[in-house]
Amino acid sequence: MGQYKPKLNYFTGQMQLVPSGTIIAFKEGVANFAALPATGNTQNDARITNDTGHLYVWSGTAWIDNGDIVDLNWSTISGKPSSAVVDIDDAVSKKHAPHSDDQDLSGKVDKITGSSLVSDSEIVKIHNQDTDVYLNNIVSTSLLVDGNRIDTYIPDGSITKPFKTIQDALNSVSDAGEAKRYEVVIVGGKTYEEQVILKPYVYLRGQKLAIVHWTNGDTITAPNISLASYNIKGLMVVCDSDNETHNALKIIGGTVSSDDCLFQGSAINGASLDGAEGVRISGGNFLSNNVNCVGWNWALNISAGLAICIGGTFSGYGQDVKRTGGTLKLGLPIFTSGGVNGIWTNYYNTPANGKIFISTQQTGTGVAQNIAHGLGVVPTKVIITMYNSGVYTITEGTHTSTNVVVTATSGCKYKVLAQL
Repeated sequence: MGQYKPKLNYFTGQMQLVPSGTIIAFKEGVANFAALPATGNTQNDARITNDTGHLYVWSGTAWIDNGDIVDLNWSTISGKPSSAVVDIDDAVSKKHAPHSDDQDLSGKVDKITGSSLVSDSEIVKIHNQDTDVYLNNIVSTSLLVDGNRIDTYIPDGSITKPFKTIQDALNSVSDAGEAKRYEVVIVGGKTYEEQVILKPYVYLRGQKLAIVHWTNGDTITAPNISLASYNIKGLMVVCDSDNETHNALKIIGGTVSSDDCLFQGSAINGASLDGAEGVRISGGNFLSNNVNCVGWNWALNISAGLAICIGGTFSGYGQDVKRTGGTLKLGLPIFTSGGVNGIWTNYYNTPANGKIFISTQQTGTGVAQNIAHGLGVVPTKVIITMYNSGVYTITEGTHTSTNVVVTATSGCKYKVLAQL
């Protein structure tokens, strides 16, 4: 590093440290002047004596005292930042890891663990909205969409050159896969008038007041691609129809997981009950957490595949949900009209005695933890919800009649729901 020397500032009357132009090499400090080594030194070696705090620099033949550099006064340092010390301390205290409070770029995942998506024994892990982990894989690339931009440029998905439409951002991706996932971050304050065809492993993330709208056609479609994974979070998706049934979200195949969204189908121009639906599932899987569905015909309509919806409100013009095929499981749903037309399963299957256990927030330690549930028997269903962002692993152990057994990565925040 450069060596500094004291120099009188004639305007302030104080001595200030200024660069001397000499490059020095710091060596280990010593107790006092007598402990400075007499041999084995190289010119411009520098050592500090602990008793006085003075800096000594080897001239080639002797140690030269450059004065006290330990007890420096901030006002005497030349070339220092212009900010006051208190302001610098305040900035450092507020420093945090990138995206640690980002609600738009991170997100939670609805998934089913195990080999089969349709097995009744599977347990859905509902991850908190702060999580930036999607199906145990980290999104490697983010693309920005900002439909508010009206200037001319060649978009690349960056902050300075965002895409202007969602579909353009999706179309720009050609190498997405299970090991390389993308997210398309959609800037709010804008209604995106477009139809969107989802791409596997390219996830949509809406910022506040991001709306996607289309008239007389399906607004967002999940195509039938084998083993495809789709994810939608934080969007308001609207479909208006005046001639036949269209959908805000149409799932033909793959697995669509969704968090904190509104899918709304509306009839316009005096259309009959065959107006738009919120979500229609004709194949594949729909896994949702806190998703609200509204439809002029049906809020949610499933004819094939699997739908597991945890929470959320279903509001249809006649009845709220229609099932003519597939598997439908609802957990703590809210209906506003006629409920469900067809057979469905209460995902939580709350027993008649009402016994259900929800833990306080736990912190993972990296080893198995026993959380007492007080149910008196081994719970039949356990749901674990993560409450902080980051890359964590949660594994269930063998639960007992007294404890739920969970192994979570150290520092992982989670809660446990268990029931008979």
